[in-house]
Order: sequence, then structure tokens, then C-alpha cells
Amino acid sequence: RGRGESPCSNLFHAAAAAGMETTNRDNALIPYASLPLRHSASCLDEGITDTDLEELGFTKDRSALRDEAFAEFAQFAGSSSSVGPKMTEERFIAVAAQLWGIDRRCARAMFHAVDLDRSARLSKEEYLLFREAFIHPESSYSGHEKVLAARLRAVFHKYIVARPGIRSVENAMLTREEALRFIRDLCAGDTHVRQVADVLLPKLITSSPVRRGGEASSAAVAKSVSLADDAPRISLEDFVEVVMQ
Repeated sequence: RGRGESPCSNLFHAAAAAGMETTNRDNALIPYASLPLRHSASCLDEGITDTDLEELGFTKDRSALRDEAFAEFAQFAGSSSSVGPKMTEERFIAVAAQLWGIDRRCARAMFHAVDLDRSARLSKEEYLLFREAFIHPESSYSGHEKVLAARLRAVFHKYIVARPGIRSVENAMLTREEALRFIRDLCAGDTHVRQVADVLLPKLITSSPVRRGGEASSAAVAKSVSLADDAPRISLEDFVEVVMQ
């Protein structure tokens, strides 16, 4: 993620509404009461293990990041329980908005993405996973399966929590329309656009009258492609010919 970029902008290409999910507009600013703690959650994902923490560098080189996340969690999680402090969804939403300006819909999606034990509460280890997946700068650890899985779960839940009045996401499944919306957002994302541009623009520029006069390698052409005002122009005939190929 680039410097200054929103923590959820690399995941969510469509603008997310910042208001509360409620069908009563008069109650738009009233937060939900916390869901009850679920002790018999169906654990579809293995929790954060000591091996995961070691593989993510949190037991050695990145221990300072771990300690920072744990201290932050302890500050905001609230009262302790018999199993240690836990953070509710509503408290997490408030913290995410206060510290990083994350809107409500993104925050809800992120919360459920890292609530690995489906308890409707975050542990400090799950909070650390949240920070690694969505807050910490991209690094060699970003490709860890736990991080990638959390990001994909957040994408899934982003479409679930967009439903009007949705409260619980337990056992939720995407509808066909929601899956199509995900594909539309994916195709509109900058990564997809750049991948297509890297293939198509060099061909269009090579076919332009400016380029036809001399030979140029595809690598050189690709490197020279830009959308600046002084870039080669593409004629109607060249555009139709290249795109039809």
C-alpha cells in the first residue's frame, strides 16, 4: 500500500457508505448493541498460532510492531474477561475510525475477516492480524497465507455488510448479484486496469504513425508509454485495427 493511501482502498474499489446500517434513518447515528459472546463458534479457520507469529517476524525482528499492537489493543479493548481483554465490533469500528479514518462498512468487513474463532470479539492476536493485513506497510510478510486469507475474507464481508440492516454475518453467503458486483469492482480496480494497459497500450502506440517510421523493441515501447499530453496520439483506424486483434 502506498504512503498516505487509505487502509481499505487497496481492497475496496467502490465507495463504502460511512453511515450506520439501519433501515430507520432517524436512528442513523445510533450504534448497535454488542452481539452476545459466542462460546461455541464453528471455527472454520485456525486461529493465530505461535508458528504464525514466528513466520510473520513478530517474535524477533518485528517484536516492536507486535508490542505496539498489543498495547493499543489493551488501551481500547475495555474491561477484561476471564480469558483476557476482548474487543467488540462496535468498539473496533470506533477505534478504526479514530485512528485510521476507516469507514464503518470497511471496518465491519475487516473485523469479521480477522475474527477467526467467530466469537464476535477480537483477541489481541486477531487485532495484530488486522494491523498486519490492513495497516502495516507492504512487506515480504504480506504474502503470508494468514494475511492473504484475511484480506480475501474482508472483501467477501464487504459485500455482506452492505446489505440493508444486516447485523449478523454468521453463515452468510454471497448472492449471484453480490458476486457480480465484486467482479465489476475488481475489473474497475487500478491493478486490473494496469494489467490490461500493459498489454494493450504498447500495441496501440507501436501502431501509431509516430512509431511506424522506426523499429522499437516491445520493452522499449512499453517503457515509453504514458498518458502525458505529449504522448503519441492514436488514430481511429489504428485503434479499431489493434483492438479487433
